[in-house]
Amino acid sequence: NANAIETTFGVKRLRDLGYRVKAHGVLWLQDYGIMPERAKTLPHGELVQSALAHQGELLDTLSGQIDIWEAMNEPANTNVAGLARPDLTRLLQSAANNIRDKMKPVLVNNPHEFDFGAQYALYTPKNEPLNPHAQTFSSFLAGLQEAGALDAIDIVGLQFYPGFHFSEAFANQQGPAYTPSYILDTLDRYARFGKEIHITELSLPSSYGKDWFAGYWGYRPWTEGRQADYAEAVFTLAFAHPQVRSVGWWDVMDTKSSVISGGLVRADGTPKPVYERIKKLIAGWTTKANREVEAGAKITFDAFAGQYEVTVTQTRGGPRPPITRFARVSEHETTRLAIDLGAAP
Repeated sequence: NANAIETTFGVKRLRDLGYRVKAHGVLWLQDYGIMPERAKTLPHGELVQSALAHQGELLDTLSGQIDIWEAMNEPANTNVAGLARPDLTRLLQSAANNIRDKMKPVLVNNPHEFDFGAQYALYTPKNEPLNPHAQTFSSFLAGLQEAGALDAIDIVGLQFYPGFHFSEAFANQQGPAYTPSYILDTLDRYARFGKEIHITELSLPSSYGKDWFAGYWGYRPWTEGRQADYAEAVFTLAFAHPQVRSVGWWDVMDTKSSVISGGLVRADGTPKPVYERIKKLIAGWTTKANREVEAGAKITFDAFAGQYEVTVTQTRGGPRPPITRFARVSEHETTRLAIDLGAAP
C-alpha cells in the first residue's frame, strides 16, 4: 500500500526536500524481528517465490521514487532460513535482475571483515569454512564473480562500525576500533571487483560506558570530539577514493540508535561536533561560482563532480527572466553545457 509506505517512511517527503532515496533491506534473511516468523518455516522454493513477489510489488509501487535499490542485505553471513549457498546466489541474482528491469542501479551490501582476525570466526587456519554458509564478504563476491552473478551488481556496499557497542536490540555486541587508514585499505581491497563502492553504514560512539571493554581509538575512550575527528578522517579518505560514491551515517539521532551514542545529533535534538564537522566538509566539496560574461562567450572552471544548477541572468536589453539549466559533472571528465539566451526560461 503506497499510502502506508509513505506514512511510515516518508519517501515523497524526502524527495520534496531534495534527497535521493535508497531502498535498503528489501530482501534480508535476518532475525531481530526483521524476517517474519512464518517465512522461516516455508519450504525454500516457496520462500524464494514469496520474497521475489514481495520485492516485485515494492518495485512496481516505488521504482519511480527510489533511485537505488538493494538486491539483498548481508547475504554473505545472514541466512536464518538456511538456504543452500547456490539457492541464495540464484535468489540474489533474480532480485538484481528485477531491479535492472526497472532501469535502476543495483546494490549488494554486507559487513566487511571488520577486524584484523574476524575471518577466523568464519574459516579455519587452513582456510576451510567453519559452516556451509557464512563467508567473508570479499569471498562471497569472488564466488558471485566466478558464477557470473556479479555482472548483475552495480554497487558494492560496505558497513563500518569502528569501536562499536550495540544497543540491547542487537545483544550489546561490541568490537575493536581499527584506524581510519584500515578503512582505506579495505576500500582498496574491494576495488578489485571493479564496482562503484558505497559506505552504506558508518557509525561510532561519542561516549564510553563503564562496563565496555573494547573500542578504544588511540588508547583513549570515545568522546564527542574524538567521534568528530574519526568521522572527518573517514569522510576525507572516502571522498578521495576513486570508486567511492557515497557515505551513509547509520542513525542520525541518539534516540534508539543501533550504536550507543552513535548519532550525529543528541537525543535532545542538538547537533554534536560530528554533525558540524561533516557539514563543513561537504560545504568544502561543493562548487559555487559567479561569472560575468558577454553573450556568445564561454566560461570554463573546475568543479567537483555532482549535479549542478546553472542560472543565467541577462543585464542588457531590458529585464528578462533568468534561464536555468541543469548539468551533471562526472569525475575526471569535461562537461559542456550550451545555453541559448533566446530560449524560454
